[in-house]
Amino acid sequence: MIMKLGNDLSFLMEVVGFTSFYIILIFVLIAIIIVAISAFKFFSFRKKQKTANILSSHFYYIINLKKHSVRRYNYRNFDKYKEMSFVEFLSNFAENERDKAKTFFTSFISKKEIDQYSNDVVSSFVMINSKFKHFVNRILFKVIKIDYDEGIIYAESHRLFNLPCNLNKNKKKFKATTSSLGEIKKTYEDGFFAKGSFFVISFKKKDNIDTFFNEYQIRYIILDGLYKSFKTLSSYFFFKDNDEFEIDLLDKNFIASYDVKNMTKRIIRRISEVFENYGFDNVYYFTITGSLVSELSHDFDLSYRALKECIEKNYEENLLYSIYRKEEANEDAKTWAIRTDVLKVIKENLIRPSFRSIICLENNEIKIYGYQVKFKVLYDKFKSLDDLKKDAKINNNTKEIFSLCLKTAIPSYLTFRENFFTKLYIPINLNEIQYALLSIPYVERSNQAHFVFVLDINEFLDLEDLTPAINIIKDVQRKGHEVAVRCINGGFKIKTELGQVIDSFFVDLNLEENVKADSKSYIASHPFLDRLYQFHKPIIEVNAKSFSEVELLYRSGLTYFSSDAIQGYTEMIDKLDKKIIKKLTNLINNN
Repeated sequence: MIMKLGNDLSFLMEVVGFTSFYIILIFVLIAIIIVAISAFKFFSFRKKQKTANILSSHFYYIINLKKHSVRRYNYRNFDKYKEMSFVEFLSNFAENERDKAKTFFTSFISKKEIDQYSNDVVSSFVMINSKFKHFVNRILFKVIKIDYDEGIIYAESHRLFNLPCNLNKNKKKFKATTSSLGEIKKTYEDGFFAKGSFFVISFKKKDNIDTFFNEYQIRYIILDGLYKSFKTLSSYFFFKDNDEFEIDLLDKNFIASYDVKNMTKRIIRRISEVFENYGFDNVYYFTITGSLVSELSHDFDLSYRALKECIEKNYEENLLYSIYRKEEANEDAKTWAIRTDVLKVIKENLIRPSFRSIICLENNEIKIYGYQVKFKVLYDKFKSLDDLKKDAKINNNTKEIFSLCLKTAIPSYLTFRENFFTKLYIPINLNEIQYALLSIPYVERSNQAHFVFVLDINEFLDLEDLTPAINIIKDVQRKGHEVAVRCINGGFKIKTELGQVIDSFFVDLNLEENVKADSKSYIASHPFLDRLYQFHKPIIEVNAKSFSEVELLYRSGLTYFSSDAIQGYTEMIDKLDKKIIKKLTNLINNN
């Protein structure tokens, strides 16, 4: 065998030459050594990482402070658990973090008088070092229950993603990483990010709302969420050195304006998810600005200052994001901000209805004929429902807005209405009726409601051809609903063909508070009322300022009223006040 190997080597040397043979042999030996060293480092690293991640994953703990013992369960397998002493449990933490961890857990037992510690989730961060500089493991602990008498804490842990903390621009492949501001600044001005993008993410606290997390912890929660989204990209995150709550991001890959826009929206979605999961959306709001580095200064400080000016404008204009030096992108940012606000209203049901009775005084009786409803938007970015509908139209959310309005109004209406025939009057625009009709079938018990859509006469005054509008009205009526027209202004000009298909009229005669039979405003209202009387439909006065005005109009022939003089708007449908009923009864009897 040895002779054969020698003969083979002699033959090989003859073929390739003596020098070439030894060169090949040296390369083979080097390759073997490199593979051996790499394997050693890999298994050594895995061993260190395994030791460092003893508290990783998702675990449940029973910490008995009286017995100084800890029982750890893995959520994937509750049949098995590991028993350890409290000292052994703390030994898993880095030396400089052990006292912090001990204080964190033991402090709860001394806070028995504070009920929130036994009812709410309380969180803390603990850093674990793996003695391998690339990894900083952060464990989020949640105390979910405390037995004060037994001295037992029930907790669970979640390991935040490993955050690499070094910037190595010589690597061919990059991953998301965190670095110091000084390191980033030098690398920026060296031109490493010349083909890339720069983002500033700013956070502000709402009023004085408190949270269990401090800003340092929240930064890492957000950064963890962002890192999970961008771990395969050449993204570099860093925090400001001062106390300003801000995360900044430089990315090597995004080199086109549409990339910057898409990246910005991606960041927004990720932060929004984190905020929703941890409840931060009730405590903080944020805004983002981004730019291609090629459009910024070579000087890092000047570039940063330019983006910070954009951040301030974002806050002033209530923008969720902006793109530096891209007017069309900023317009898109405004659209995105509008969409976000509208979706917030829809998602959080930030619409509240209020109701006012419509009474009918006919046949010597007082009847509740129906209810006017109006809607208030519980979000300060919208002054009225009309403002909300205007913005909803931009992003095709009109149907959802009408659906939400109906969902909030119908339950109260059905529960407290006078009888099955009592109607619900809903203000609407002609071009919105299609959305309302689409929404109604999806609202629970809407088939039990008697809807009347209230349009404004001004929508019809400039129409040369009323046929399309009348066809819409007839379609509503075919579906079992009614249509009313509010004739505040322009009622004299109502065309006969329109008046004939309308089911009822709302009027505001705009009379003075102490109106009398010889008042000019009252005398001027007669031709207008005479015009409407010819259609033989209910005429509902909706803004009588005083009961004396109701009395005068009733004696002149009007029998339908809905005004604050009789009953104001209330969030729940309410019965008429007994004093008002008495006044109305006297009015009918003395007529």
